[in-house]
Order: sequence, then C-alpha cells, then structure tokens
Amino acid sequence: MVIRIFEYARFPDTCAIDTNRYEVAKRLSPESFAVCAFGNRSSEVPDHINLIHPKNRIHTISQVFSFNPNIIHTRAWPRCLIMRYLMRLRNPKCKHILTLYSVPFTFRGISEGWYKWGKFLAMDADVVRAVSKSTAQIAERQYNVDSIVIHDGIDTRVFKPKKHYNERLQILFAGRYVEFKHPHYVIKLARYFPQCDFVLYGSGDLRNSLVAGASKLKNVKVNSPVPHQRMPSIYANSDIFLFPSVREGWSTVVLEAFACGLPVVCFNTSSLPELVQHGKSGLLANDLREMREHLEHLIEDEEDRRRFSRGARERALEFEWDIIARKWAKLFEQVGCA
Repeated sequence: MVIRIFEYARFPDTCAIDTNRYEVAKRLSPESFAVCAFGNRSSEVPDHINLIHPKNRIHTISQVFSFNPNIIHTRAWPRCLIMRYLMRLRNPKCKHILTLYSVPFTFRGISEGWYKWGKFLAMDADVVRAVSKSTAQIAERQYNVDSIVIHDGIDTRVFKPKKHYNERLQILFAGRYVEFKHPHYVIKLARYFPQCDFVLYGSGDLRNSLVAGASKLKNVKVNSPVPHQRMPSIYANSDIFLFPSVREGWSTVVLEAFACGLPVVCFNTSSLPELVQHGKSGLLANDLREMREHLEHLIEDEEDRRRFSRGARERALEFEWDIIARKWAKLFEQVGCA
C-alpha cells in the first residue's frame, strides 16, 4: 500500500518551514509513500513527489481531491482549516496531522486570531506533532491537546565546519530583528569585548535602531539577510554563535551553527535547553549578566572553545535529516494504516 500525503507546503522553497517539509518528503521511500505539495511543475523533485500549481482556489481543491490523500498535513493557518474540512467532506477516512511550530501568545489580544486557528486545527487533528517538548507543553496548557515531538533536522553535509583563522574572534547572530530575539543585547555585549567583532544577519522592525546603536561601535556590523545558500560559509567563518532569544519553538539557526562547529551562548528558556547541552555544546544563561560571563569564558579560553566546537558538531549529527525522516515515515505509516 502506498500512503498518499498532502503537504500544505511549497516545494522546494526558501521558507524554512517548507524547506524542512521538503527535506523529509524527498527522503521518504517511493515504494511506500507519495507526496503532493504546491510548487512549480518544472522544479526537479523526486518522482514520488507531485507538484500542483493551481490557478485559483477552486483549482487548488480539485487538484488535491484528484490526488486523494490518505493524510493531510497542515499547520496553524486559516486556509489549512478550510482545506481540512473540505477533505473531510470528500473523504471522511482521510487522516489529519497538524504540526505546531509554536503556540501563539494571546497577550493583550496580539496573535489571538492565530491562536484560535491553531486551537481549532489541534482539536480536529488525529495527531498533533510539536516541533519541541517546550511547544508540546504549551499546547497542552493552552489547547488541552496531547502531542508527539519530532524535531526538525539539519543537513550536515551542507552545514559543516571549515578551518579558518580570524585575527579577531567573530561573534555571530543570525535571526529576525524582532523584540523577543533581543538582537540589541548583542550590541550591548559587544561594548564589553572590543577585541572581538560582532556580526548580525537578519531583517525585521528593529533593524534601524540596531544600525543606529551599532554606528557608535567599531566592532559591530548589522547586515541585511543574505541568500540561505550563503549562510553555511558565514557560520563556518565565525567562532561563537550568540543568540539572546527568549522564545523559540525550535531554533533552526542554533542547529545550523552547531553543524558548523560553533559553540552557542543563549538563554536557558523556551526550547533552547532541549537543543543546547550546557557545558558540552554551548552555555545557557539565566540573565544578561550570566550571558556576558559565558561569552567572556569562551572568548578567553581557546581550549574550551575548541572542545565546545566538537560538542556542537556531535550534537548536530543527532538531528541529521535521514534520522528525522525515519521518524516521520514511522508516523505516516501508523496514521495512514490505522
């Protein structure tokens, strides 16, 4: 029996979520699985992946109905809810897997709409998959649903260490310039270490204020985002990854940094303690003062920095896409054959 899976995603794409879904889909056995997703038919994808390029919403529905999936895999989007209920009318036996990459907060009404869509989908789903234990715990509290945890992975053949020598240590931040990721903390910490270069890559609402803050320092450079294919080289030419975020469903950038052999300094919160092994692959801080102390230790202790670098690479290998895809294949078989 070939299990047919409709992925509400676009293959291949630069969006991190869709890219991760594609990394799993292309590793599924064509003898056991067929996958349908949005995409350009001219794209080169494995034969067991079917791409649809609909002209409008009605055409989209007809294309998915024609594929007749055994499983529909969604995320917390309104359109996913519409597609799910249409599939239920078409084929009541079609199973539903929902992935929660995070659970929106409802502070003062912000993200309340997304919160509700996620809750509706979670209540409908046959299986809720959370991207981390932290997300699973929040989903249990806020949505009152149980979920299984399958982490996202990393291609360690693309993201890999490279021998390099920097006269001045390079401290890297990569991620969105938004409040909860606290990129301005990078600039604050840079003031204490004028002997190092601090480099930021990203985009977001805080960019202008970051540029203004960095203009007063000679050792900080705030960059715009670059094509993702350039990031492996940027990681590999850096020495330490500094990531002061306080809310992460699952941190792809930390995993990419690990794969390139970068020790990570981050906060001991959200899903980060699941990924960062304190004292082995990185250092977890409980406040900004402790983050500064951890960073100072790695800057000054070259031997420990190398030890952490080896630990970071070893940690990344635990999340190779081949390992993650096998977990997904097992889940799809359990759900599709139930």
